[in-house]
Amino acid sequence: MSKTLEEIVSSLSIQQEQKTDLIVPSSKLSMSDNGQFTVRGYSTDKALTSLLAQSAIDAELRLSTTKVLHDHLSDKLQIPRMYYERMLNNDKELLAKNVNSWLERQKNVNYMLRTFMINSEDSDGVARALLSDRFNTIDNWDVLMSALEAIKATGIKVNVESCDITDKKMYVRIVAPEIEAKASELIKNYKTPKGGNSGNPYVNAGFVISNSEVGFGKFNISPRLFIQVCSNGLIRKDESMSKVHLGQKLEENTIIRWSQTTQRKNMELVMSQVKDAVKTFLSEDYLVGTIDKLQTAGTEELKQPIEAVNAACSLYKLSDDATRSILDYFVRGGETTVFGLSQAVTYYAQHDADADDRFELEAIGGDVIFNADKYNLDFVA
Repeated sequence: MSKTLEEIVSSLSIQQEQKTDLIVPSSKLSMSDNGQFTVRGYSTDKALTSLLAQSAIDAELRLSTTKVLHDHLSDKLQIPRMYYERMLNNDKELLAKNVNSWLERQKNVNYMLRTFMINSEDSDGVARALLSDRFNTIDNWDVLMSALEAIKATGIKVNVESCDITDKKMYVRIVAPEIEAKASELIKNYKTPKGGNSGNPYVNAGFVISNSEVGFGKFNISPRLFIQVCSNGLIRKDESMSKVHLGQKLEENTIIRWSQTTQRKNMELVMSQVKDAVKTFLSEDYLVGTIDKLQTAGTEELKQPIEAVNAACSLYKLSDDATRSILDYFVRGGETTVFGLSQAVTYYAQHDADADDRFELEAIGGDVIFNADKYNLDFVA
């Protein structure tokens, strides 16, 4: 469920205090039979960790695990995902043997282990991601605070439509209520699946910010149009601004305390890109130009509508359940054009998808309009 901006700020503030990042050699990592992740030779005290790295003392951090951590272990140790999940769900002792065996075979591999330390004195925490030792953190708190400050500096009035934080990503959807344009030709025949069309032809400018602290994609700002008649969002992912989470190699046996200089550089980067996004994506020229492109491509009639919807869903590898719902929304929308298909996808994104899928589906909603040649075909019976 999407949270308010105030709830997101509160959650991120707590998480910011609990974050601890470690650079750990694979030789000091292991999994216990109960599924906990163990880091040998580490303490939550930086000075003590330095001493432990040079001694025989075997102090340990024992951390609970997340699904993201298990996904990373599966990928980095090349344990097939289905087999990994079967062991995780049915035989944690066998999983520990597999994980530890493959960790032991790695030589001179350092990882960044991202954790939440809930209670530093008791070493009580959560292992939430296992990443490259070159992973450059651009954290959600810095992204959100910098973005809000950058938007405020432009003087443009915006609404935060929704905020979501998942295990993988953060999403913040921004809408500019005063920057709107008509898309009469595009929307004239469309009615929402719940019934009716208010005759509202207006579209608002906006964008969506997405970021992953745990290796699931770049820091990204994508233009997003808000269709007023149905409140659907349509993302132009191909016109995004982004920054890869890749930095310099970091030393092993260290607890990272991100310096004010590093945080300031990240915030300056975010603010610069948000300001560019506001200038570009929230301009009336950009909005009108994008609507013109959508109306040119989106009014194309589907030759065999039902077959085209199924073909598009197959092209984007959507599940059978998603395909059935999108087809139902398409039929009830009553618009047999490429735009009608796009609206069915984005309506499904808004009403039936989780936060991670919603972002991808809203991007598919934009993509299908400009790739009709891949699914709008003459199907042979």
